[in-house]
Amino acid sequence: MAIGPDFTHLAAKLSRLGNPGFPGHRRYFDTCNEILGFTVTAVPSVNGQRPGTFLANGETLPVDQMGEGVPNIVGLLADLALAEDKLILIEEPENDLHPEALKALLELIIESSTRNQIVVSTHSNIVARHLGSASDSLLYHVDAERGAMPPVATIDPVPPKASARIQVLRELGYSFSDFDLWDGWILLEESSAERIIRDYLIPWFAPKLTRVRTVATKGNAEIEPTFADFNRLVRFTHLEEAYRDAAWVLVDGDSDGQKIVKRLRRTYKNWAADRFETLDQKQFECYYPETFHEKVRNALDTPDKQARRQAKNDLLVEVRGWLDENEQRGREALEKSATSVIDHLQRIERQLPSP
Repeated sequence: MAIGPDFTHLAAKLSRLGNPGFPGHRRYFDTCNEILGFTVTAVPSVNGQRPGTFLANGETLPVDQMGEGVPNIVGLLADLALAEDKLILIEEPENDLHPEALKALLELIIESSTRNQIVVSTHSNIVARHLGSASDSLLYHVDAERGAMPPVATIDPVPPKASARIQVLRELGYSFSDFDLWDGWILLEESSAERIIRDYLIPWFAPKLTRVRTVATKGNAEIEPTFADFNRLVRFTHLEEAYRDAAWVLVDGDSDGQKIVKRLRRTYKNWAADRFETLDQKQFECYYPETFHEKVRNALDTPDKQARRQAKNDLLVEVRGWLDENEQRGREALEKSATSVIDHLQRIERQLPSP
């Protein structure tokens, strides 16, 4: 039976997916919420069920009154969740999707590929890295001969070599400098920690780590997605053996940081558990030299979030100026105030592979 592009059968598909007992129910609902921010399901109407969503007051909003792209993405999600033993062709899934929403869709594509064969065309380095890092995936490079009419294209498999796959990413506009071929990486929660560790603690107390790239995320909520992207890139470039256990995550020692470390250790069991650690202080500013402790308390106690962020940034500038002013004084002060951080860095230094 031919299924046309007019979404005639979409309500029936959504009705099946709306049943919590159906195998694809949870995956569809989770992905739909991540991409759209709400769930599209089968809702009642005068002529039976139709695709739509329920509003807070219990009324329904049909999908044909939403944006033009909503039916397309909902139809794709439903097909991916329901398909069995199918060949699915997807053209440029990155169109009109936020990067975080795109990654949620790509996870569903990977999950569906265990039951189907899926061919994806893309101009997105995110799609190439995400899907290309999946086990048993194949990557092809398509090139067109300029000026040839009718168009002539060549399709070549990309070999599982780091240099070849990195070249593909460069052609797709990916800057490899974020995760360049360093000896290792240290992922940190905030820029303040990254600047102090990179510019002072490493050169003064753990100089071998100058071969390591320090990376600051935008708060603890970005630690896990950043490490996941790094791990996918390592798998995509087939550098797992060269870079296994060559990344370290250091987060603040608050309850959120402890939960993050537990989840990372549970998720990445093939990594050494000591690659994911918390510091003993709840805020990195607590490691600033003793002369700044009162200003640290005032900054951290600022109730307004935006004002607190600005106060922390201003304090970081002041601390860096103080450290730059007198290196000997700065070394002695940090050796005393940041002892536990130095211990972490020197442990990483010992774990770093020999050059």
